Amino acid sequence: MKKNIRKILFLYPPILLAHSDRPSRRLPLGIAYIAAWIEKKIPDIEVSVFDALVEGFSHSHKEGDRIYWGVPDNQIQERIQFENPDILAISCQFSVQSGIVSRLCQKIKEYLPNLIIVVGGPHASSHAKEMLTQSDQIDFIISGEGEAPFEALVQCLRLNSDFSDVPGLVFRKDGAIAHNPKKFIENIDDLPFPAWHLLKISLYQVAATSRWLESRIPSVNMLTSRGCPFKCNFCGIQVASGKKFRPRSAESVLQEIDILVNKYGFREIHFEDDNMTLNPRRAEKIFDGLIARNYGIQWAAPSGLAIWTLNETLISKMKQSGCIGANIAIESGNAYTLKHIINKPLHYHKVEEVARLLRKYNIPTTGFWVIGIPGETRRMIWESLEYCKRLGLDNNQIAAAYAYKGTRLYDICHANGFVEEYDPNRITIRDPRIRTPEFSPRLIQILIAADRFLAVTKKDRYKKIPFRLKELWQREGVNAVLVILEIIRHATYDRILPNKGLKGKVYTSSNVLNESD
Repeated sequence: MKKNIRKILFLYPPILLAHSDRPSRRLPLGIAYIAAWIEKKIPDIEVSVFDALVEGFSHSHKEGDRIYWGVPDNQIQERIQFENPDILAISCQFSVQSGIVSRLCQKIKEYLPNLIIVVGGPHASSHAKEMLTQSDQIDFIISGEGEAPFEALVQCLRLNSDFSDVPGLVFRKDGAIAHNPKKFIENIDDLPFPAWHLLKISLYQVAATSRWLESRIPSVNMLTSRGCPFKCNFCGIQVASGKKFRPRSAESVLQEIDILVNKYGFREIHFEDDNMTLNPRRAEKIFDGLIARNYGIQWAAPSGLAIWTLNETLISKMKQSGCIGANIAIESGNAYTLKHIINKPLHYHKVEEVARLLRKYNIPTTGFWVIGIPGETRRMIWESLEYCKRLGLDNNQIAAAYAYKGTRLYDICHANGFVEEYDPNRITIRDPRIRTPEFSPRLIQILIAADRFLAVTKKDRYKKIPFRLKELWQREGVNAVLVILEIIRHATYDRILPNKGLKGKVYTSSNVLNESD
């Protein structure tokens, strides 16, 4: 039976966060891109966007030991009933949104039983089968990139045709769950710019402070590329964006910036790419374009810049074009971990060269680090933390490794029984769930706190030991004693046996591949 699809509502849902975390006013780029694509490809369909996180940014309430941020459930339900769409397309970008998405789908279908619900986004891409199994109210999931697949799904619904040719579609078929192969757009210059006109843009034109950047002017997020060709074992970006690096042309990027600055008044750009500078010549063209325009805007790349792509020429142009902060993903200060466990193509002489150049050009720098990966030992982690301190960056984010579904780390952890049970709605970078013969989740929490105490930031007040002790107690409570004891243990026992435990095992998803001496 053909469906009369006349209206589509795209929904970005609220989020559950720990008490110490805060959401940010980021454009929901995923659904904004798909909405723009549908407007372009099927112009007779009415399209609207409801960002329930940002539109409800001033509302929060407690749910268990988490804080709910965004428009309350009942008001979301009322909005959807008022809009009365034929298709509700929901972005489930983060795991901490998945419970809210399932709950909303159940409530909405009670009042609009004929509504077609489609879910997409990174979490939905990696947990598609589980979401369809656990929620009868979800009709379809699109895994991976959404623009062309969503258009194909809409056309299939309109024509009552078979779904087998819709790329990345996950759906119920003959009592089982079918999963079509993904397909990615080769030339992303073919994508229209995000549908900014469908958003309440004034809600995003507010200065905000993130964990790594301090801003006093309206900032906006954008993407200049998709995909990542590298093989870091803990990273799940390829599940949603693919393995091939697909950059937009410098001309397209600059044209979008022109609109964001001249039409919408944004004064700071956050490039959310995983690999913005992977093609240094393209990056240089973008920076040259910003310098030539002389907008006086600022920019940053919160997801990080590939260290091996940076040189003095590029860093100089980054500074001239308005860069206010560089995040560099080093991941580990232990060479064995970096090469054999994480599989990251990085050399420390390059890290130190780039750190020196960023200091030379006065670009505040944050290092990204991850600890608690199967194969690491306690001593290997401490070597990483000591390198973090020695490098002397302005800030550091120390994260606990998480076994995200779709990553090799997930396969390794589940094959070897290393993952403790966890609720996806409770994922944070400070809440480890991996236990190996070499470490426990509790030890990883202690080591994260120890590194923050020793090296995480160079802010003036943090140079004073009394302030650090006070902050440690405020953050950790009585566990602060365990943190101090671990620091003392390392400073004494590890110094007596300096060469023990610096190399660990390389685990695979089937068995131990290699064990060092």
